[in-house]
Amino acid sequence: MQHKAGTGSAVWTLFTGSGRIDDFEPGVSVEIPPTATDIKADPFLLQHEGECYLFYEAYADGDRKAHIAVGRFDGDRLEPVGVALNCDYHLSYPFVFRDGDDIFMMPETHQSKRIEIWRCTEFPLKWELHATALNGLSAADSVLTRHDGRWWLFTNLSEFHAYEDHCSELHIFEVDGPALARITPHKRNPVVLGSTFARNAGRIFAREGRVFRPSQHNAHGIYGYGLNIMEIEQLDLENYRERCIRTIKPDFKPGLLGCHHFDAAGDRYVLDARLTL
Repeated sequence: MQHKAGTGSAVWTLFTGSGRIDDFEPGVSVEIPPTATDIKADPFLLQHEGECYLFYEAYADGDRKAHIAVGRFDGDRLEPVGVALNCDYHLSYPFVFRDGDDIFMMPETHQSKRIEIWRCTEFPLKWELHATALNGLSAADSVLTRHDGRWWLFTNLSEFHAYEDHCSELHIFEVDGPALARITPHKRNPVVLGSTFARNAGRIFAREGRVFRPSQHNAHGIYGYGLNIMEIEQLDLENYRERCIRTIKPDFKPGLLGCHHFDAAGDRYVLDARLTL
């Protein structure tokens, strides 16, 4: 009834455990449940001064936009720290990363019709706008990664502004780093087509000579139905090739409708899952 009336919000929950992108087992994870005023999705981890922090999309049931909140792990329990970023437009997918001594965040800001990178001025609650890119375009779930000595921007662009389809096309750009002053599009953009593999679902990982990209598996008429682990086999400005090595479906715990995001830091991983109503 809430869905048909346009009220209420999708309810996501988080799960955490010990493991990495190539060996995690969600069936033995521990839930970090939502509350009515703090529904959590799109989690990203950051280790800082011996502590493990979690940045995530946060909203209350019925909200029309979300902000970025941060918590700190005490064992498998998440202690709230505060609001990291709040804007007049919707924020989600708070990709946090380091470059040298600086900490940056590239949240999803598709309602502002640009990509934004924010630099942390006082960890973890004070941030300043550092760079923007792809002005006028609707980009979602963007990540930066280094590969073979180059910076690469992976993003999901929507060319259908009437209904904002960010699930069908993956675009890649070679960039100069967090400044985003130089952006060169991949010659085969969009490099991935189709809602079952294209949309990003977390940061890109390099592990023991292999490179992994989490992606959403949107299927059965459900946004965020499943989570793919893609292995990137070739990446340069001329070519892109990846293959799916694993798909996680929402059957690892009872009462789940979907799962669509993964991150890991150190020996901890976190993923989100959509609850059935």
